[in-house]
Amino acid sequence: MIVAKNIRVFTLDRDSLTVSWEIDNTTETLSDYTIYILRSQSDAGPFSVVSPAITASATDTFLDTGVNLYSKHRMYRYRVRVQLTADASSYTDFGNKPFSDALAGKSP
Repeated sequence: MIVAKNIRVFTLDRDSLTVSWEIDNTTETLSDYTIYILRSQSDAGPFSVVSPAITASATDTFLDTGVNLYSKHRMYRYRVRVQLTADASSYTDFGNKPFSDALAGKSP
């Protein structure tokens, strides 16, 4: 399984948030994996998929235009889901905690 790390969320305007990530060094083929971006307004979730299926080799950013940044009290939390394309049940979510925690089955 590939590992998403250095997940960052930033904005350049009030109409969208950009989620970026890096893929840890691997010998696996990136095109065998699909990435989804999940969003919630709570640390505990529920998290909803807000991106289309992204081939891991295609890009390392996602522009989320479905957010309301005009409310200063609204906060968003993101996770990056890495899924084996051939097996939809084989996935790992990565968040702001060390990726070793996510790989061990702990909350990301």
